[in-house]
Amino acid sequence: MIEKNGENVILYYAEGNTGTAQRTAIGQRADGTIILICTDGRTASSLGATHNDMIDMMVSYGAVSAGMLDGGSSSMMYYRDYYDKYETDKSLLDKYQLQGLVNKYKAFTAPRRIPTFFMVSGGS
Repeated sequence: MIEKNGENVILYYAEGNTGTAQRTAIGQRADGTIILICTDGRTASSLGATHNDMIDMMVSYGAVSAGMLDGGSSSMMYYRDYYDKYETDKSLLDKYQLQGLVNKYKAFTAPRRIPTFFMVSGGS
């Protein structure tokens, strides 16, 4: 437990936390802002994150509550048209990233289309 802004914050760190992999988490700041984090992993260019790394990232972004979601090769985050918004060179993207996948897809099969997801929509 740590103290932050005069309040106690409980961090549930895992013992023996050494496994790095792709991870996905969702959190919320006190002002209601939603935080979504999806890490790459299991490659030489991106080892991934441990459970404790994800806790530290959520705290650094100001989350007051957070939870882990499915990880491993199921860790995918889509952001429609992000490459236009952030002026990304489309010639550097693979076919899944051109569809809006933000991270690099590393499974042996094509990304699964599932009927459950989180959608964050801005105002106006």
